[in-house]
Amino acid sequence: TEVGGVYLSVNYGANWTAASLPNIDFVAVASSADGSKLLAASEIGEALYVSTTAGAAWIKATVPAYFWTSVAGSADGNTLFAAEGVEQGLPAPVYSSTNAGVNWNPTASPTGWGSIACSGDGTRLLWNMYPLVYSTDSGASWTNVAPIYSKKVAATNGLPFFAIGGYIFTVEQQPSLKIGKTGTNVIVSWSGSSADFSLEQTTNLASANWFTVTNATSITGSVRQVTIPISSGNKAFRSSLGN
Repeated sequence: TEVGGVYLSVNYGANWTAASLPNIDFVAVASSADGSKLLAASEIGEALYVSTTAGAAWIKATVPAYFWTSVAGSADGNTLFAAEGVEQGLPAPVYSSTNAGVNWNPTASPTGWGSIACSGDGTRLLWNMYPLVYSTDSGASWTNVAPIYSKKVAATNGLPFFAIGGYIFTVEQQPSLKIGKTGTNVIVSWSGSSADFSLEQTTNLASANWFTVTNATSITGSVRQVTIPISSGNKAFRSSLGN
């Protein structure tokens, strides 16, 4: 019998203490950014356990008895996801909770097996079933990324990513632009943590010629904005990846 426990450390890994969980095989753990909210998945035990007290107390989640092997959560720990990752079990959808694990519901994902990763705000998901699928609305809808299989997916800097063929890829939704006016300036802004998108402009939408806006980009929280002096004539703007 395989038995894997969950161990906790409050001093950056110098010391570890076994969590007060059943003696079943735990294979994955997700944590909020501050470590107060935890989600543990058991494959053989076919169960999920949730803690909102940094592991001091645990509650068994009300979910179907699947071979849960992959979990993920938002930075605040309120939005959680769990996926079945072994083919011995019945193919299952990704399950989600929006209240720190109190209630769980299946998402609109396909049924299958794979590991799950999510962005820091819990809206963007990557699930490595075949084909690789992606959601930008917390699992309400899913899109095929590519007909490939990556053994594991993960998240860093608030974005999910996957590795294949010696390369690491991340998937990010192209941001929508907002345009406003302040005095004699136009303010173009967009939301997103990635610096990979730049602002482009053109004076003729019928033309294929777009030019990168060289004005400085300021950042406030997760919002980026560019201030452009108002000039005569028409201008159109778009976000562009890779410039």
